[in-house]
Amino acid sequence: PKLNEYVIIDFQLIFDSISKIIIQYFDDKSKHGPHLADKTLFKQKGLINASVLRNVSGCLEKDELVSLLQHRHIISKIETTNTNASKMEKTNNTMFFMPCVLPKVELSYDQFHNFSSFLVLFDHGYCPVGLFCAATTRLIAKHKWRVTKGEDQYRNKINFYCTYSEILCNVIFSAFSAHCEVCLMGKLVPKVKYMIYKDIDAVFGKVCEDMKYPPPSYGFYCPGES
Repeated sequence: PKLNEYVIIDFQLIFDSISKIIIQYFDDKSKHGPHLADKTLFKQKGLINASVLRNVSGCLEKDELVSLLQHRHIISKIETTNTNASKMEKTNNTMFFMPCVLPKVELSYDQFHNFSSFLVLFDHGYCPVGLFCAATTRLIAKHKWRVTKGEDQYRNKINFYCTYSEILCNVIFSAFSAHCEVCLMGKLVPKVKYMIYKDIDAVFGKVCEDMKYPPPSYGFYCPGES
């Protein structure tokens, strides 16, 4: 609510805050900043301890910075009880997920074709920069999708689980250079598939509007003749 009192005319504030976060987590020589276990969580899983945001908020309060980063779809609040993390994290389970800092993985166009997939397509035949990570944080924040524990996550491929009509669904959400792909693992009834599609459409509609991109269209793979 406090953000309603501000008019932000220069988003350099956000860029500076993100730079400070990344520097704190990747500067292994510094004796200050996050614990080693927290740095490992950030580098491997994109998780940020809430206490770190207090040190990089600059002219804003910590809660104001968090609200601003969430509003711009850069981070999303996530609950974790990782017992291998530092003492700080064990006592404070408030963490934030920043998928844009994760490593990238090479994707194959035919790796998910045995499952039910639909495609998110964009104007000019390419996936806009930052849109995938923004959609990822929006799915977590507004539609209660959860990042699958024990799976490797990347800034262009996230393993999710979610529940629709009391049915647990496993979804692989990926970003290729020309489109995004939503892969529904296993056999799901049409009603559940439609509910997932509706949420994906709502998410991309919102982030495209916020980032000033045209709304996407949707499609499916068309298998060629063998």
